[in-house]
Amino acid sequence: MSPENMNVLVYSGPEILASSLSNCITSLRTLLVPNYAVQSVTRQALSSQAWVTTCAMLVFPACRSLSFDPALRTTVEQYIRHGGKLLTLGASVKVQAHEETNVASPQERLHKLSPFERDTLLLFTDTVSGTRVSINLGGRPVESASLVTVSMNGLRANHLPYSGNFQGLETVEGSNLEPIIYASDGDDTRLAAAKLSYGKGMVIFSAILIDHPLTEEPLASRISTPPDSLSSDQLQNYDAQRQQLSRVVLDKLDLLLPEKASASVSPLPQILTCTPTKPWIVDTIMKALSMEPDTLRADEPAVLQDSNDTFQYFRASDKWDVLEQAREKSGERRNPATWNPKQVLVCRDGLLPSTVQTPLFDVGSFYKELSDIQTRSGHTAEKDRWRMGEAFMYGEVVTSTQTLIDK
Repeated sequence: MSPENMNVLVYSGPEILASSLSNCITSLRTLLVPNYAVQSVTRQALSSQAWVTTCAMLVFPACRSLSFDPALRTTVEQYIRHGGKLLTLGASVKVQAHEETNVASPQERLHKLSPFERDTLLLFTDTVSGTRVSINLGGRPVESASLVTVSMNGLRANHLPYSGNFQGLETVEGSNLEPIIYASDGDDTRLAAAKLSYGKGMVIFSAILIDHPLTEEPLASRISTPPDSLSSDQLQNYDAQRQQLSRVVLDKLDLLLPEKASASVSPLPQILTCTPTKPWIVDTIMKALSMEPDTLRADEPAVLQDSNDTFQYFRASDKWDVLEQAREKSGERRNPATWNPKQVLVCRDGLLPSTVQTPLFDVGSFYKELSDIQTRSGHTAEKDRWRMGEAFMYGEVVTSTQTLIDK
């Protein structure tokens, strides 16, 4: 895994169903944190191309019909061609064979496309066979999707919603398009997911919604009532199958998965600290935010309303009650829409968290080493001067940092 490609971006345009975005982000964070930062990305941001260099995988969750955007199509196609990874959920895929691959220009190729292909969201041409693969999103909503049993390399998962569809793959031979998951519904067996190797990158098109938990609505009520009438334990077991299937799919996209799923799937409070030899630095930061440091309390927040987020600032105390309460709830699956307000604990008067509060970083040791290095190098810090590294914010589980620092 390249250290630069740490982001997994989930498309969050207006066409995306709210429950799909929530389930997709939460499921991916459960499987990929802390190896990757999973965050949403808007249509406007995707068209800008600024995301390409730091993106390990782009995901399109289930949505309403997504309109054709030539700039978006070109950006995504080039991202994959140069080594990017794409996962589409609830996708409708149409495969047509034997395009002439010696056509000189993109304009000439565009004229050869059918009206369906010209209006499709994404279009890939397999360089091995000349096969055209067109992808549209906007399959059946999860509430009405058929529930199927899927199989992949001996792994089975039950009661997964089949939202999209595949057309024409059975007519293609010798291409880079590989069937990877099949679904069965009674006597009917059909393709559920396929993988396309494209340039240096790859795409997995999935007609099934592997990101929707079976233990939550809207699926839980469907399969816990007749005719299925599954018990709570059965739901948990089947959802474990779904998660294992999701891990295998992500592994096929060459993502580096943690050995264990992350225990925290919702944000934790951030901790603002400074070197204990200069406690005034934190106060300076708070004043820059138009907050009076002396008014901060441990039991009642000072609120800052940003254009994107709402922040609650607490004064950190030896009890760390706010942090402990957040940790108790952090393993619960929660809708990302409820992740406001964000909480910040402000360490004043030289107070520093121990490794109990910051298990991924020893704050006290860092400031001690920093002070020792300054002394050995002859840069003894002036008491009224703020140097690099003498203040930082610890964030163990955060939402998109782009949003946190945007305004």
